[in-house]
Amino acid sequence: MTKEKLYALVKDNATHMDENMIISDASRLIEDLDYDSVDLMQLLIDIEDEFGVDFLNDDLLGEKLSTVGAIWELLQNRDGDNA
Repeated sequence: MTKEKLYALVKDNATHMDENMIISDASRLIEDLDYDSVDLMQLLIDIEDEFGVDFLNDDLLGEKLSTVGAIWELLQNRDGDNA
């Protein structure tokens, strides 16, 4: 599991994002990267497939998925839970 792979998944699923946008931990999925609900759901599916994690219902709360950094933190915590 690498942050670079997460950034790549975020970029691949951002169907409305400006091509010149640079993704960082502070990038907000909806406000900065123009994610819509379909983009978000596909991102979550791709993350589950790529990283072998399952999102819990509580994980789907807006603040836990608001930025790329928040998703990375959630993945780090989830990986620790699976160890």
